[in-house]
Amino acid sequence: MPYKYQLHDEKTKFEENLEILKERKGHEVFLGWPGITYSESENRGLMEKLEALDIRVERFIIDKTGYEDYLSKVRYKKKFPKYYSFNFPEKTLEYYLAYTLIAPSKGEVFVDIAAENSPHYKEFEKLSGARGYKQDLMYKPGIRGREIGGDASGMPVSDNFFDKAFAACSLEHFEEESDINFISEMGRALKPGGKLVVLPLYLHKKPFVVTDPRYSVPGNVKFDEGIDIHCVETYQNRHGRFYSPETLNKRLILPNKDVFKFRVLYFENFRDIDKTVYCRFALEAVKK
Repeated sequence: MPYKYQLHDEKTKFEENLEILKERKGHEVFLGWPGITYSESENRGLMEKLEALDIRVERFIIDKTGYEDYLSKVRYKKKFPKYYSFNFPEKTLEYYLAYTLIAPSKGEVFVDIAAENSPHYKEFEKLSGARGYKQDLMYKPGIRGREIGGDASGMPVSDNFFDKAFAACSLEHFEEESDINFISEMGRALKPGGKLVVLPLYLHKKPFVVTDPRYSVPGNVKFDEGIDIHCVETYQNRHGRFYSPETLNKRLILPNKDVFKFRVLYFENFRDIDKTVYCRFALEAVKK
């Protein structure tokens, strides 16, 4: 059926859809999140596994003064009072980090991938003087002004169109092989030397997918074979993929190592911003 991000079966409850999913996938389905501690020891273990796979890892200190200055310039509370008001520190930090890492400048072209209702392409334009676009599968196919509709794995733009691109809290929702295809598409759409930033990069010691079956069952979501599926009622999304270091390497890095120079960033002081923040890793890809 046509993709609908939050198709919700109002007639059935979480428990009923959970049982349907169990019938379909059997032993792979679990109730609740797996253990994620966000502890320094857990983070260090993930970094060691990445480095063992020859993936470059760098520690990054978030500039708290820079973040506060960014908030004062964008003026979220005044201009966008309802924009993720329930999760304000996390969401605003994601976009501050995205802006800092892609560092758009006047004359450059950038895109916000899977932007949905995000106002950030305009805000980043104002801050930098660069030209911004927003892309989402939910937009009408084609290019309308600065809006790019359709699949991020096949955007209707010419080769080497963008200087910079970022995907904030979105790549995990790319189902089946669309995450793989998206990285390949960025290899076409970015200019040489162009940069893609994905954050948060959701990592865990074992790969898994989190879902709310009230959304994934009616949407007939196809999950990765052999991967644990964790059902969380408060998630309210179809699909959220957590990579292990091994699956990150296999799915995204190795197939594109001749096109991109990759590194994983660890935001060492992420919890100093706010105890609710969970953006601890990012993936950066620079086109060779």
